[in-house]
Amino acid sequence: MTGRDWHAYWNQRTVDPDIDTSAALRQVGKTVLGNPIEAGQLQILADHIADTLSLEPSDNAVDLGCGNGLLTSLLAPYVRSVLALDYSVPLIEVARRHFPRKTIRYEVADLRNIGCRDFSLTEFNKAWCCEVLQHLSSDEALGMLRELLAGLPAGGLVLACGIPDQAKLRSFYNSPERWALYERNLYLGQEQIGHWWHRDELMEIVGKAGGRMRFVEPPETFYTSHYRFDVLIERQP
Repeated sequence: MTGRDWHAYWNQRTVDPDIDTSAALRQVGKTVLGNPIEAGQLQILADHIADTLSLEPSDNAVDLGCGNGLLTSLLAPYVRSVLALDYSVPLIEVARRHFPRKTIRYEVADLRNIGCRDFSLTEFNKAWCCEVLQHLSSDEALGMLRELLAGLPAGGLVLACGIPDQAKLRSFYNSPERWALYERNLYLGQEQIGHWWHRDELMEIVGKAGGRMRFVEPPETFYTSHYRFDVLIERQP
């Protein structure tokens, strides 16, 4: 389980009339010790996603958990269209206001129940979700992947990136003070990252959802590479 009520957490974001890149990064948790990462780090992530998914101008893609659209807007030029989904009403409003593109459609949607929405996933062939699985339980992740893979064509690809690696927990909580914080938050049911995944656990879920996968290591220069991993999932025929 993920402990914290992430739906409530992300729906408490504010919608500012003016927002710069640093504020946008902070708004979606792209920080180190409370300070926003450099904008170049986000470009590293965008390039990594585009390369790993082999994004092409003919692709129609889904961004699962798009947040405020900052990353979505960087990836949109690689593809024909993007359906960008998030269950945070204020973040979708920020995305529509500050990071619009003609090829992006931002929609409020709960990834834990995407099958009930008024759009079809069958028109899309690729998808990405960044730092999303940490906010889902095993059952919720299975449900999301099952719905997504059922809509994609055979051979359709999904890149799940920024997954907290249970085996590298100590690489993140890497001091006595940080470990004490982890234990305290865990006791309170408010672990700050969410669901730390075992790789075998995720592999089993992907298989149940109708996919096959391989592990992808994030770029070494990316700021979370020391404790997170990625997976590339393909829908099986």
